[in-house]
Amino acid sequence: MTYPTEFIDNKNIQHSSNINIDKKSFKENHTRKSIRQKSDVSWFYRAQVAARVIAAAFGGYALTASFSTLLALSLPLPAVLAVSISSMLSFTLYTIIIIACFSVRRVSVLWGGLILALFITAGLNAWLLPLSFNEYISGS
Repeated sequence: MTYPTEFIDNKNIQHSSNINIDKKSFKENHTRKSIRQKSDVSWFYRAQVAARVIAAAFGGYALTASFSTLLALSLPLPAVLAVSISSMLSFTLYTIIIIACFSVRRVSVLWGGLILALFITAGLNAWLLPLSFNEYISGS
């Protein structure tokens, strides 16, 4: 099959050898920056992010464990079913706590809320655990 020669124009075809790169400007724009470069992020901001990560990981885990124990003790179901339901709900609760840790504006409010909720759930667990243990022992 032949093509008409009026559509073929060799002057408009660009070859890679015709591209001129200014090596000096390329090198200035693409050099590796110094490792000791001053960061735009302050140490205070980094400390707040670290406090939120620690609160989400460890505080969230402690609160989730305490709440799921409280839920398992307080549900009026057979023990196996109550533990299964509370452990399934604990995944949702842990996710909500992690999201809340990064949504709160102030870190002090975050830690205060986590500690208060942990003390409340731990206190209720300490009150309900002997009652449920006595029921377990007596067979009721």
